[in-house]
Amino acid sequence: MSSGPDRGTTFRIYLPQVEGVADKDSEKVPDIMHKGGETVLLADDDDSLRRMAERLLRRGGYTVIAAADGRSAMAAAERHGKQVDLLLTDVIMPGMSGKELAVELARRNLARRTLYMSGYTDDAIVSHGVLEPGIAFINKPFTAEALLSKLRAVLDGPEEQARA
Repeated sequence: MSSGPDRGTTFRIYLPQVEGVADKDSEKVPDIMHKGGETVLLADDDDSLRRMAERLLRRGGYTVIAAADGRSAMAAAERHGKQVDLLLTDVIMPGMSGKELAVELARRNLARRTLYMSGYTDDAIVSHGVLEPGIAFINKPFTAEALLSKLRAVLDGPEEQARA
């Protein structure tokens, strides 16, 4: 937002690009996506999204450790006692951001890879200096297929694109 006398106020609203229409089957996991088996640490402060993503990931065969914020996720990772295969984290959370969480987990060698998610577009996140270009990112809202496909791509893809 920018504002000034005799200039008015400018608001910038970033909305995620969404294709298609959600339907009652949007939480179903496509059969071809049942390739999971890895452990995912899920951190998101939105309760409904976190529960939905946790269900989708479990149905996709993943072991899920869910947390409501960065500090809870850090504690859960420490309790887990070994490295998780992937951190799936919201970029903007109260207290500890997803970026801060990812960096700290990587420093402690508690997460192999990171996939960021946000309701802001990846361009908005990068332009505001929150994430670097080329980092693994998925826009909210997402479909079950989009999440599982992106997660699989990050787990199977180059490590440098899944860094903290």
